[in-house]
Amino acid sequence: MNSDGGNNTGFSRRNRPKCDFCHKIGHTKDRCWKLHGRPPTPVTVAQIPPSPIVLSPEEYAAYQQFKLTTMPLSTTGMSTACVSNTAGSWIIDSGASDHISGNPNLLSHITKHRHLPLITLANGLQTSASGIGQALPLSSLPLDSVLYVPNTPFNLVSVSKITRALNCSVTFSADSVIVQDRCTGKTIGVGHESQGLYHLHPLDPIACVSVEPAITLHNRLGHPSLSKFQRMVPGFSNLSSLECESCHLGKQPRKSFPRRVNNRATSPFDLVHTDVWGPYRVTSTLGFRYFVIFVDDFSRYTWLFLMKERFELFHIFQTFCAEIQTQFGHSIKILRSDNAKEFFGASFNQFMTSRGMLHQSSCVHTPQQNGVAERKNRHLVDTARTLLLHSHTPPQYWADAVLTACHLINRMPSSVLNNEIPYSILFPARDLFPLPPHVFGCVCFVHDTTPGLAKMAARSIKCIFLGYSRLQKGYRCYSPLLKKHFISADVTFIESSFYYPLSSVNTPSCLDFTSYLRPIHQEPPINPPSDEHPNCPPMSDRPLQVYHRRPRPPPIEPIMATPVDSPMTDPASPPSPTPALDTTQDNLPIALRKGSDDQGIALLKQHLFSKFQTKDLGKLRYFLGIEVAQSQDGIALSQRKYALDILEETGLLDCRPVDTPMDPNVKLVSEQGDLLPNKEKYRRLIGKLNYLTITRPDISFAVSVLSQFLDKPCTGHWDAAIRVLRYIKKTPGQGLLFEDRGHRDIVGYCDADWAGCLMDRRSTSGYCILIGGNLISWKSKKQDVVARSSAEAEYRAMALVTCEILWLKHLLQELKYGNTKPAQLMCDNQAAMHIASNPVYHERTKHIEVDCHFIREKITSGHIITKYVNTTGQLADILTKSLRGPRVEYICNKLGTYDLYAPA
Repeated sequence: MNSDGGNNTGFSRRNRPKCDFCHKIGHTKDRCWKLHGRPPTPVTVAQIPPSPIVLSPEEYAAYQQFKLTTMPLSTTGMSTACVSNTAGSWIIDSGASDHISGNPNLLSHITKHRHLPLITLANGLQTSASGIGQALPLSSLPLDSVLYVPNTPFNLVSVSKITRALNCSVTFSADSVIVQDRCTGKTIGVGHESQGLYHLHPLDPIACVSVEPAITLHNRLGHPSLSKFQRMVPGFSNLSSLECESCHLGKQPRKSFPRRVNNRATSPFDLVHTDVWGPYRVTSTLGFRYFVIFVDDFSRYTWLFLMKERFELFHIFQTFCAEIQTQFGHSIKILRSDNAKEFFGASFNQFMTSRGMLHQSSCVHTPQQNGVAERKNRHLVDTARTLLLHSHTPPQYWADAVLTACHLINRMPSSVLNNEIPYSILFPARDLFPLPPHVFGCVCFVHDTTPGLAKMAARSIKCIFLGYSRLQKGYRCYSPLLKKHFISADVTFIESSFYYPLSSVNTPSCLDFTSYLRPIHQEPPINPPSDEHPNCPPMSDRPLQVYHRRPRPPPIEPIMATPVDSPMTDPASPPSPTPALDTTQDNLPIALRKGSDDQGIALLKQHLFSKFQTKDLGKLRYFLGIEVAQSQDGIALSQRKYALDILEETGLLDCRPVDTPMDPNVKLVSEQGDLLPNKEKYRRLIGKLNYLTITRPDISFAVSVLSQFLDKPCTGHWDAAIRVLRYIKKTPGQGLLFEDRGHRDIVGYCDADWAGCLMDRRSTSGYCILIGGNLISWKSKKQDVVARSSAEAEYRAMALVTCEILWLKHLLQELKYGNTKPAQLMCDNQAAMHIASNPVYHERTKHIEVDCHFIREKITSGHIITKYVNTTGQLADILTKSLRGPRVEYICNKLGTYDLYAPA
């Protein structure tokens, strides 16, 4: 349909017609207004093409009958919330300049005006509209100023009008049309093509009720790029950008290498790219620090396997080859990797040679030649980093984030494959997402299937969503409280809430300076109206916001620093003042001295609550791997769970226990066996054993010796470390017992193993200190210099324990727990004791003159007294050398070790 008012003769601008009546250029005599008069005011309903097709009345009637018989009606049965009236079909017409309808049942509020426009039909005839009304083809597509033309069998929607009125875009394709909001990308309406016309049809009722925002779908799909996101969700094809802060933080790239055209494989598994990533400085929740990927060059599908150590690569590659052979019936022809040594081991090369596989490796310092695997690693790590940042998840969940990223990337269109999906290439008959995707790191609730639940017990467990299972149709979830992983299909998600908040600190930090400012609202001055612009509104319609600083806090009253905390070495010097928050400083010593003083403890807690944001967790039971058992008889500390975790990690839970931590007949040296291929494993084990010595003084000497070979550990050192674990297996719950023995005396034992080290002939010092009969401090350490005699070695051990005793005496005095008695220093070397008490020096003792002055000064001042103890009663003997089983058991009983889990 075309409206009149335009030139339909088709003349060009260079050959314009001239009227023979008025002699003006632009029209002919048959259209001259001066001769025939000006027609009624027309309204352009459609633009006329340069060469219009004019139908005869008979042809136009036949065309109308044909369209009435072939026109599809609107689909019935839709929700009335989507379509107000389903009688009649609306056609989206890009040539119509106004909305037109011939069905009065589709219009509301039809009004008649004096000057109604003329409508030019397709056959060249003109007709006038009978009224103007409103229509609602869809709930999201209201039409205003719809012309009611009774003789028109069509309902036309003008593209030019809805784009201007609704600020939308209309996209035509071969078989459909989509109307979208340009601001939000929301789909307003869709249509289908039929007989050359685009018919508008209602949206899906579910889509009408709830339309997910683009950013939510973007988060669910693992933060894909905009192009891949638009191909996965065509409804957002007109979206210009995705303002995702997590993508900017996690994916901002550097300048890439120039693109190069390489020949891709023609069939699956002809070429497989691989690379190892790691180690990451943070160990995952299951102990992983590496991962290896295998990328099929034909489909670009990626397999990812987590590793704890690099030597696991060969076993993983064997498993991967077997899986490809069994599942796909193919064999890998070419493996392409970098020059990592794990790919060039003897067993690895023999395995590939026996199966006829070629191993291509990149040149030195040329990672571009293995660009597919390197780029895939970057894609995986970028996506995993973005997932962690968006969900505020701690870094120990990086392995789960990488697995989730690999799962989602395999199901995203690839530009290398002409936007095909890798998963669909290898598995064309399977569903792309067997389970709907959800936002990584969000809060989820896993149905609790534990048998025997109480009637009023919770039916679900709060967890964090960590991804998807590869071999089960379920979600992978983890409970940080229970420290347990779950794979379940009965999971409820709260995608708008993350398990870990953005910051767990509620107190204002030093950077949150705005929290210390108080806003003061003042009314702004009223702006008088301007003479030049009387209609201009006032410049400010809001209250003026002014910030004032809080008053400076009152001066803090200082307290005196203790000699224990002071960096000064001279106890006679006056301590320096240190600021304190309050002057009530006696509550803590009272609470420590009298653990049964409930009133004092309550006052201390109340004082701490008023000054700090603290929480009362009740009695201490478990702290940093240390188990605490309290009773009226005393307090027992142990690390049983920590010890069992070490045994489980090393696979020694079922080992045969031994009686001693070290073999008395074995002396370790630097090169004792072959070098270990994995130094990190040895170092990590020694570090854990070192932490276990907090409650296990019986293994202190063994750990001290093993720590000397961290640089180049050998197989002999590893065997010695395994023996320590076998000794721990005997009594994993052994710890220390602290009880009231009726006195507060300080007794120290010191011993030395003269020239015990076979490598440098240095001696080993050891001491242990008991306060009130309870073991408080102990140490086993190699001396810094070579001792020329056993007396010198023992005397240096005496100096070491004297410093520790003095420090403990100062600490107890500050806690108001000490007494005036001198500390007892027990030694089994008569020569060293005589040197400490004899003021006469001779030639053989001048080299230890400094230690002599120090110890003798403390003996003279009455801080310590020396006593002789025979070798049988020397408790520090266990800290200087390896002993036999009965001797180890005897000293452990004297030191107060106790096993709560031992059978009665």
